[in-house]
Amino acid sequence: MPFKFIYRCLLVVLIASCNSESSSNKITVSDSLIKRIAVKLQITDSVHFFNNCSELMNGSSSGGIQGVNTSKDSTGYFCFVECFDCKESYEVVLSYKGGIEKRKFIGYQKIEASFNSGCQNLFNDFDCFAFVLKMRDPEKQKDMHAMNIDFPVNVKIYKRISGDTWQFIKKIKAKSFEEYSRAELNTIYGLD
Repeated sequence: MPFKFIYRCLLVVLIASCNSESSSNKITVSDSLIKRIAVKLQITDSVHFFNNCSELMNGSSSGGIQGVNTSKDSTGYFCFVECFDCKESYEVVLSYKGGIEKRKFIGYQKIEASFNSGCQNLFNDFDCFAFVLKMRDPEKQKDMHAMNIDFPVNVKIYKRISGDTWQFIKKIKAKSFEEYSRAELNTIYGLD
């Protein structure tokens, strides 16, 4: 953590010095260089998980995170979109803002209504988390109900900052479906 803090401070100083003028010289740094530095520091990432929003909604669902031994109240009332034919396959888990009690109070119908119209405002009513991992399209498997992930699997985890701007959180190796599901739940509730 201190390492990232030092580099972020260095980035701020670099940007500030680039914008100030000395009496004889003006330092200029391209925006692309600053963006590359920001990405290296994992401030934000150039991944856009909602780029193809209307296509994502074709295979969307709502329900609960499965595979964990936890209360249905804490694992339920989520919405999901997946992309299998993207450069890297991924799953986005959307959690209606306000916590478990609010999700339970408003119920699935209201959450689904907000989710189904979410492309219009990039799911502004939801906290969004992306999990990038190798997955197969279930509809292209012999048994569409069979597991579409081979474990162990590397998973890159992102949190949506706003709109379609995402921040890389971390990379994990999940050894089982249960471990992957637990990582999803822990990420959503900030337990890691």
